[in-house]
Amino acid sequence: MNYLILDLEWNNTFGRKVTLNEIIEIGAVLLGPDLAEIGRFSTLVKPQIGRKLNARTKRLTHITNEEIRGGLSFHEALKRLESFIGGEEAAMLSWGDGDLRVLIENLNCFFHTERIPFLQYYLDLQRYYHLICGRSMSQQIALSGAAAELGIDPDRYALHRALDDSLLSADCFRAVFDRARVDQMVQKCDEQFYRRFLFKPYIIKDLSNPAVDPGKMVCLCDRCGGSAQRTGPWKFFNGAFHAPFFCRTCRRKLNFSIRFKQYFDRVEVKTRTTDGDGETSHANANKSAETDVRKNQVISAKSHES
Repeated sequence: MNYLILDLEWNNTFGRKVTLNEIIEIGAVLLGPDLAEIGRFSTLVKPQIGRKLNARTKRLTHITNEEIRGGLSFHEALKRLESFIGGEEAAMLSWGDGDLRVLIENLNCFFHTERIPFLQYYLDLQRYYHLICGRSMSQQIALSGAAAELGIDPDRYALHRALDDSLLSADCFRAVFDRARVDQMVQKCDEQFYRRFLFKPYIIKDLSNPAVDPGKMVCLCDRCGGSAQRTGPWKFFNGAFHAPFFCRTCRRKLNFSIRFKQYFDRVEVKTRTTDGDGETSHANANKSAETDVRKNQVISAKSHES
């Protein structure tokens, strides 16, 4: 299997009926199974919606309006990229999944499809790096930061230019390559992949939703540990269900809130308990838990700075 290290640059723009992170540059490095470089791909893309780059994009990329006017059309750029990849099996890698999301966003806008024609397999290189290094994804590291940790000088590359970011990503990939772990994390891009990838998490607002677990809607007193009794109806506001409770043992009024957030294959549950006078009960404040739900109950951003 070959590895296509892809990076995009885009311009946040808007038209009469659309707001879009419009792709203005595509860069890629193709590596063989032994990680030897097969070739490089780089092209500017002529925008169709945002005729001028915004100030932030110009500052980050140093691309000028004159340069992008000479770029390829988005359609032609994709055709050439697909030809560059060739007919061999390849996994696409990007630092974070932001590039993949932006590519789908542009395909949806211009061609009304959310399927990438040349995408066979995918690996989020940033997530892979975190796993290999034992880092939490709650503190995502930028590409330049990872390079510095690996002893790779990021100043050798023109950051926020698509080809250079691809080359830097490729060097980081080589430095932490573990074939068994890569094979384990590479995802086949079938319909299940797209359903999971495109699923948008949401806050559950209806108590009758089958993903709501009544067993989680229990208020425990932080003083005695006993179960408090609900004294009023559930009300939804500020993204959570709220209800008043009373602890008979401690003779205390409590306010309890719980939030259910639906992800593709799980529900995240967060609870919060406060005294009747508004002070937070430390034992239960910000308590969180996760519970799996059956997939048949489920129907169904690398930030650009990384």
